[in-house]
Formats: sequence, structure tokens, C-alpha cells
Amino acid sequence: LVFAVGLVVMATMFLKATRGGVLTERSGSVIVTFVFLGMIIAPMERTLDGNSLSLIEQAIEKTLHKQELAGWARLTALRDTLEREFSANFVLREWLVRLNARIKIFIFGFSPTQKAILGQNGMYFEGFGGRRVEAGVVRSFDNITDYMGLSPFTQGELEAWRIALEERYYWLKQRGIPYLFVLAPTKALIYPENLPESILRIKRRVNRPTRYEQLLNYLKAHSVTPVVDLRKALLKAKSNAPYPLYYKTDFHWTYYGSFLAYQAIINALNHYYPELRLSPARLSDFEVKVKKNWVHLKFMNILGLDPLKNQNETYLTFFPKPGVPWASVDSFGKKGISDYTLPKARMTNFGGDPLPMRRLENPEGELPLIYIQGDSFVEKMMGFFSGHAKETVDYRALTFFPLGPYKLGKPDFMIQELLSMYALEQRLPENHRVVKAARVKALEDTPAHSRAQ
Repeated sequence: LVFAVGLVVMATMFLKATRGGVLTERSGSVIVTFVFLGMIIAPMERTLDGNSLSLIEQAIEKTLHKQELAGWARLTALRDTLEREFSANFVLREWLVRLNARIKIFIFGFSPTQKAILGQNGMYFEGFGGRRVEAGVVRSFDNITDYMGLSPFTQGELEAWRIALEERYYWLKQRGIPYLFVLAPTKALIYPENLPESILRIKRRVNRPTRYEQLLNYLKAHSVTPVVDLRKALLKAKSNAPYPLYYKTDFHWTYYGSFLAYQAIINALNHYYPELRLSPARLSDFEVKVKKNWVHLKFMNILGLDPLKNQNETYLTFFPKPGVPWASVDSFGKKGISDYTLPKARMTNFGGDPLPMRRLENPEGELPLIYIQGDSFVEKMMGFFSGHAKETVDYRALTFFPLGPYKLGKPDFMIQELLSMYALEQRLPENHRVVKAARVKALEDTPAHSRAQ
């Protein structure tokens, strides 16, 4: 009815706006207005008709039948349900979202979402806003402010990190387990030249360190905890790299970037714990398959672009050559090391600590067991680490240190990785009282002059 009345009104205005059949400036404005109103009213009329209206009504009925809702809470729930369902079922919603994304990205040159910053040469960087850290846990991050050095750690926060990591180091040392802390750099720290020029200008003017640099420098200067700076290895390899180290769209490193990070970690383990005598994999141990038309579906959906029209990423799969230890790991020999061949995470109860866990078995592994703890960045290294042990266990745990896994086995070494952005806005790391006690005991047993050195 509204659309029909609108047609009558607009037709009348159009007839009055024309003179002798000649289109005037006023009539042109009328036509533009008519088209604009039509684009709004027609999809709305279609949404409130047929199957879409039925879905909206069903959602409202479910909300009305919730006995726990009453009074103002009931009205608020109805409002939220109507808004959510109307948006989800709005006719032409997907087309309008994609049109909005294309206009902002390809015409005006900026990202349609604050979670991703569009830089130079088509490269996207981590932005700001909420992001899921763990299942059900969402934190706020501001990666751009940190990159510009405008949200530094306080001295107290740096000291809290130092003490927490040392507690873990001494607790593992008491059990004869080598420990290495790894801070993974975000893409902005490896490809800063592709950031927007406006951000680079502020960075040059402010000239302050990021939290990544602050934490690593503080640990190296004041802590006994073994730590490795992956940024150094990645920047060294970037200029002559045969493959990209990070994706242009997705924020993760590619499997070549994760391979370089793995090599740097193995070299660091050998430096701090020479008794391990680990031999890192070489690039020549693999056949690298390059897929040029890959697309990160989730990232495209966040931007609002059509994935089928933006298949322009490079995806790498590492196929172990016959005879190398990695060829005997699960399906790596036939399908290669990639996101699609890693085992899915399963919730496992480690003696009271339920954690998402992945496990790889390798009959040719030299060591019995290794643990790697961290986020999705270390998950991409899991396939490379599995060449060193008969069993490789990966579990997702960020700033906290679960003890459950150690009730089930003693690893030959333990790696704790953390993406630098997760060290930015998280609560400060805390440990169980028995882990804290390990550092206290170690310091009591160490002469004062040795601690000073």
C-alpha cells in the first residue's frame, strides 16, 4: 500500500515537473528521488511479505513465550528480536552490503569495518574493536594505536610479565622441561611500508616503541626466561623471500611465514638448550604447492565482499619429500601440511583443565613428546614441529598457564607462543600458587651475587 501511494505521488510530481515533454532540472531531481525511495521501499515491502515475514513472526513468537522475560526486559527483547530478524531477512541485504563494501574499498579507498584497516597495495591490517580470544571470551583491541606507540606498557605491567614468565620457567626447570617464550609479531610489524600513509606519518613523528618491542627488550635485559624475537628472522627473510610471509587479506602468516618462525624457534631452543641438538627442517625438505586463486571466506564476509569475485590470495601447502620425518605424520605425505590437514581441536580435560587440544603422531619422531601452547599462529607451526617427536600436543591457552597437561606427560620441551596483540589488552598473566612458589624457591637457593649478575 505504501509503495502504491508512493508511485501515485511521484507520478503526479513528475507530470507537474515536465514542460511540453522536455525533462527539466527539477524533473531530474524528482526522478532521482523516486529511484532512491524505490530502492528503500520496494525491498522493505518484499521483506514484509511471504517467507521473510513468516520467519520474523516465528522469532517474535519464541521471544514472547520465554517465561523469564517480563516488563521492560520483555519489551527490550522484542525490540532486539525484531531488529535482528528484520536485518537478517531484509531482501537485497547481501547485495546492498557488497555494494557498500565495493564503494568504500575501490572508490574511496578505506575499509568498511573498523576491525580491518586498508593499507597500501591492497594489504589489510588489524584494526580495533572486539575480538574473540577464547570460546565465549571477547576482548577489545586497538592495534593501530599500539603500532604508533601511543599505548605503552607501564613499568609495573612489564615487571608483572617478567615475574609471571619466570615463575613458569622455574616451575618447568624443576621438572627438567626446557621452556621458551615466543612473541609472534602482527603483520604491521613485518610489512609496515604497506600501512596507510597517515599512520606512517604519525609513527615517524611520535617515534615510540610498540608494546611488542617494549616487552621483548625488557625481558632480554632483566629476565632469565628464554625468549625469541621472531620479527628479526622474518624481516631478514622478507626481502628475498620466494613466497609472501603474511596474507594480504587475512591477518595470519602464510605457511612460509610459519615455516620461518618454526626455524627461528628451533635455533633458539638449540641456543638456550644445546643438549637438545635439534635439526630444523630445510625448505628443500618440501615441495611447495602454490595456489594463486585462494580466498579467505571469513575475512571476505567481514569486509562484505563477494568471495567468488575476490579469489586473489596465494595459498601455500608444504608436501614433505619421501624419507624426511614429516612424511610419516598422518596424511602429510599425501596431502601436505596446511590448514586443511591439521587435526581439528577437541576439548580435552587435562586433569581439571578443559582445553581445545590437537595431537599429531609421528613414528619417526626423535623425541617422545613435545608441548606447544598458544593461539592460531602456533597452530600453523604444529605440522613442522611434529617432525621432531613421536607425539606433538598443541593446546590453546593464551596468557594463562594451565597445569593439567603436565599431569598426563612430561614433554621434552615446551613452547609458549603469544601473538603480540593478545599481550596488549589482556589482563596481566597469573599463575597457580605452586608455580609462583617455584620462583620463590629458586631465588632463595640462588646466591645474591649470582642473581645480580
